[in-house]
Amino acid sequence: MSNKTMLRDSRFVDSRDLIFATTEELMKKLGGTRNINKVLIANNGIAAVKCMRSIRRWAYELLRNERAIRFVVMVTPEDLKANAEYIKMADHYVPVPGGANNNNYANVELILDIAKRMQVQAVWAGWGHASENPKLPELLHKNNIAFIGPPEKAIGLIASYGKDKRIKIASDLYKKGCVETAEEGLVAAQKIGFPVMIKASEGGGGKGIRKAETMDDFSNLFRQVQSEPPAPPFGSPAIGDQYGNAFPYLDVTAQFNDVIKRLLKKPPVSLQKDIFEEMEKAAVRLAKMVGYVSAGTVEYLYDTDGNYFFLELNPSSNENPDEGFKPSSGTVQELNFRSSKNVWGYFSVAASGGLHEFADSQFGHCFSWGEDREQARENLVIALKELSIRGDFRTTVQADKPDIMIGVMCGALHVADQTIVNAFQNFQTSLEKGQILPANTLRNTVSVELINEGTKYKVEAVKSGPNQYFLVMNDSIKEVEVHRMSDGGLLVSTDMQFNTT
Repeated sequence: MSNKTMLRDSRFVDSRDLIFATTEELMKKLGGTRNINKVLIANNGIAAVKCMRSIRRWAYELLRNERAIRFVVMVTPEDLKANAEYIKMADHYVPVPGGANNNNYANVELILDIAKRMQVQAVWAGWGHASENPKLPELLHKNNIAFIGPPEKAIGLIASYGKDKRIKIASDLYKKGCVETAEEGLVAAQKIGFPVMIKASEGGGGKGIRKAETMDDFSNLFRQVQSEPPAPPFGSPAIGDQYGNAFPYLDVTAQFNDVIKRLLKKPPVSLQKDIFEEMEKAAVRLAKMVGYVSAGTVEYLYDTDGNYFFLELNPSSNENPDEGFKPSSGTVQELNFRSSKNVWGYFSVAASGGLHEFADSQFGHCFSWGEDREQARENLVIALKELSIRGDFRTTVQADKPDIMIGVMCGALHVADQTIVNAFQNFQTSLEKGQILPANTLRNTVSVELINEGTKYKVEAVKSGPNQYFLVMNDSIKEVEVHRMSDGGLLVSTDMQFNTT
């Protein structure tokens, strides 16, 4: 069948030729049985943003109405306080309890209750939270509500990682691939040789993974992993439908989060094409075997001898690696990403927004396209170098660190200038009220103390003109020119070099 003929087939829709008035008309054209025009998103953060943007773009292309499908979202007090982007994008929102996700996005009974009250035709759970709980699609189907994802039967089969009775794996073979205590793990690690990666057997969300460098570190890190769900390695993406069809698809996303740059779900550059094709075929066979519906990633471990081993199938929380993967939170002062024809991205936070301790571990996705892998990688590297994120939380987008003294200089100027500006504004406000403050409240000299990696720096900043400062530290003096920018930062010029705060 030629490509042109395929596009004319009734099973396919080419938006360049066909425009539909309603979702119901589109459903009938495709031979569907369920009209969906209202969806509950049982997730938050980047997952909710990605869902709404993708579907609205699709709806505009086929229906010329991006609001043809309405979205209901769940909102916690933490999401509201963080000024989350997905709330602004939704058509309706339902307040839910805050705190850990068992109070909200992982609470299947609550999700069902909201779905029934808001009279949605479908629920999308995204990733994490309740997405891998077979009870959610089971309850929804009993109430004639569609679950956008794999059925409960498939989730039940893949979520047990080989322990389900229908996927026969001998218990002794399964035991050889796992360790249950730190002592067993240490014996295995000594055979392998350090460093080793410790990974939990179940869960998700970018946690449950540690690198042990020595025997002394192993036991403590092992116990940390036991207390957390893990993050996945790479694999072969596949997609299946409710009629038993499954096929591979190319995963081109490059995701970053607050934990670590995730272990990429793409084959290493040295992976041979025929081996990757074998992985794709195996992924399709597994998806068909368990009756998988929707998108997912079949993940493998791969060695340098060309052997690959099934690990898990994952249906498609900010952690700080320097703090034992403790959730990181804070506000966002600036987030600037420049899209181009080859690179684009979207984020769940924006300026004046923030991240809370229960937020998704991913807050932005970047996509890159190229004629080949290397070109796509180069396009993405250039775009990430231009990405700027200013906030008081840890991210994995780490800029090149400036010289420590430049950092001290810029930090001291930022603090000093804000202090002087605030003092002048307070003096001016008092005059407007008929009050005269003491002259010494108009400060032009500020002493600043900064600490970096255990070292304290004491700097005296003296404002000598509208845009001039003298900085004094350790009996040395430097003259600096400063201009305040509209975003609150400073443009600092010294020795013919420019820096921003």
